[in-house]
Parts: sequence; C-alpha cells; structure tokens
Amino acid sequence: MGPPGSKRKEHALALSDHFQHESVSVGDLLNREINKKTPLGQRIHDSRKRHQYVEDEIAIELVMK
Repeated sequence: MGPPGSKRKEHALALSDHFQHESVSVGDLLNREINKKTPLGQRIHDSRKRHQYVEDEIAIELVMK
C-alpha cells in the first residue's frame, strides 16, 4: 500500500523473491484483460476512461483465475 510513485510493485517483487512466494499485480491482470479485448476488458477500459476505480468484483475474479 502506498501513494502513486511509491514503487509498490518493486517492493512487492522484492518481498516475493525474498520469501519465495508468487507476486500478483492486479494492474497487470487488468491490462492483460483489456488487451485481450474481452467484454470484461471493455468494462475495465470504460472505468479507467472515466477515471473510476474498477469494481472490486472484477479485480477479485481476475485474481481468483
């Protein structure tokens, strides 16, 4: 957790490497879905275009996959 520019992803990757656990980037999952041009990806894109947060249910669904 941290403000924009606080290098959250870099810290998460360093911790996952240190503890030998997998790291999951929700932002990467959201971008991947947008790039696949799925209906879900379109919903994500629309939310971002309106500068709104993506619904929790969408993020949870992608992480669970």
